[in-house]
Amino acid sequence: VLVLVGPLNEYMLNEKSLTSYRIIKKKIEVFLKEKNVSSYFPTVLPSESYADVSHPLSEGYALLAEQLFDNDVIRDSR
Repeated sequence: VLVLVGPLNEYMLNEKSLTSYRIIKKKIEVFLKEKNVSSYFPTVLPSESYADVSHPLSEGYALLAEQLFDNDVIRDSR
């Protein structure tokens, strides 16, 4: 199992929402590490790669796939 957390279109969040999101994301990261669950937290994609705040467009998914393969996330999660 590999848990992928994000990415969200952080450019669409106001400062308060962005701060809350980052706190929650960090809590999730700590929890998954404590449970020894393989996880990946991709970098934020360019804003134009999203359809809205949480759904990448096909270009965004391609960039996400590149991140996963460039960082050996798929191979290392086996």
